[in-house]
Amino acid sequence: VTASSAQPEQLAIVPSSASSANPTDASEAGATATGIDAGNAADVVITNTGTLEVHSSSDGSVAQVSALGILSGNGKDVIFNDGVVNVTAENIVDESSSTASLTGGDDLTATTILSTSATGIDSGNGGDIITNDGTVSAEALTDLGAVNVELNLIDTSHADTSVSLYSNSIGVAGGNGKDIVDNTGSIEANATSRMDTVNVEVNGVDAGLADSKNLLDSAALALTTGSGNDTIISSGSITASATSELDEVSVNVSYADVTIADRDGSDTSTQLYSDATAIDSGSGNDYLFLDSAANVDATALSDVYSIGVSIASEGVPASTESLFIDGSLANVGLDSYSQTTGIVTGQGNDDLVNLGSVTSEAIANSSQVGVNVGIALIDFVVPTPGLVLGGGGTSAQATSVGFDLGQGQDSVSNSGSLLVDADSTADSTIVSVNIAELSIGGIDGFPGLGAAVVAADTTTFADSTALGISAGSGNDVVDNTGTMTVTAGAHGDSTSAAAGLGIQIGQDDDALQIDAILARAETQSTATSSGITGDDGHDQINNSGTMTIASEAETDAL
Repeated sequence: VTASSAQPEQLAIVPSSASSANPTDASEAGATATGIDAGNAADVVITNTGTLEVHSSSDGSVAQVSALGILSGNGKDVIFNDGVVNVTAENIVDESSSTASLTGGDDLTATTILSTSATGIDSGNGGDIITNDGTVSAEALTDLGAVNVELNLIDTSHADTSVSLYSNSIGVAGGNGKDIVDNTGSIEANATSRMDTVNVEVNGVDAGLADSKNLLDSAALALTTGSGNDTIISSGSITASATSELDEVSVNVSYADVTIADRDGSDTSTQLYSDATAIDSGSGNDYLFLDSAANVDATALSDVYSIGVSIASEGVPASTESLFIDGSLANVGLDSYSQTTGIVTGQGNDDLVNLGSVTSEAIANSSQVGVNVGIALIDFVVPTPGLVLGGGGTSAQATSVGFDLGQGQDSVSNSGSLLVDADSTADSTIVSVNIAELSIGGIDGFPGLGAAVVAADTTTFADSTALGISAGSGNDVVDNTGTMTVTAGAHGDSTSAAAGLGIQIGQDDDALQIDAILARAETQSTATSSGITGDDGHDQINNSGTMTIASEAETDAL
């Protein structure tokens, strides 16, 4: 089964001049492919012993692409797979370009939003029985080869040329109801969001406003049974993998006169999210059994590499004094987030027995080379609390959990192997800050006022959290007779930071007290690892196995 759509290679939006323009890069229609759809008839029996290939694709002419292997709808259904169910959904675009020159209050919204979803088997709501002795694979890919944005804004113009990519994959979904899933084969879910090259240039004069944010979001869930008192038995393989990647970013933001963004700041940042969960039994009193041959794996990777990020601002006068509260004039930061969970049981009184192997690994990397922030003249007459005039920071955060039991009186027995790892790396190289003059003048009638001003922020931040077993709230019993390895590593590195600064305090030194951080190039790393944790309730925790818990935080700043 194949569905596809096509469009020209380049998405180009070049408006001339209009007070309100709202073009879109892709239509609201989508490409959809479904292998077997049994409708909503009750008590359906579906047997697959052959090969079912379902593929849906687009090259960007539609915003949404989805593919589904087997759908049984609502009712007490029985699905048996002893063959191959292979589902792929792809939305691949070679290039997206947005060019605009706006004057005199023109507005432009030219956002690019692409989403892709793939599901292997969906039994819908009802008490279903799913038996998999074969292979179920769901793969979602959203790929944008190049993003080129050039904005020239004059007067009070505003433009939003943000790009968002979403990828979501589910291997087997049981839906709500009392489901039974027996897996002796392979269930796999992969989700990938990717950009290869991003070039953004924003030039503004006299209160031009601009947002050109890049967002990549990938989520993979191998097996879920939804709410209900479910049973999951596996002697096979259940794996989930989520990946968000972006390479070679070049961002240049220049402001002259009162060019700002809006009260939320000018956002040309890049954010990556990857979330992978192998098994989610949902709410209800669930029973999960993994025998000695079972393999459960959740992996998430967020990786961004940037070359040449800069901010240049000249002349932001007193007329902007009330526009920023805990905000930022310009934000070109890089942020990567990765999160994984091996097994989550949700709310309810759950029983989990593991004799097999469970792995949960989250990796987040952010690398930035050549960050420059320059402020030529800042002149404030009224204090501006919590103002960040320029931000070009780099952050990487990774969180990994083995067993998350949630709320309820849960019981977990681990006599197999549990490996949990979270690793984050954030580095910035050749960071420089140049501030020619900061002029702050007092106003009569405002004695003793204070403000915290960060004139340039190039913080490098790495954070990793790894947790083996989280018992959650309730009276829980945790018994470990197997092996458990939990590690967290955080690595922060910044090299060659330089700052130049000139300060002038205006009319009355007593009228305004300033706590100013005029150039910051901070580097911070945090790593936290825990083997077994409880929450509210009377928990019983027994360990006669082998537990290895380690954390390492490294910071290198030159």
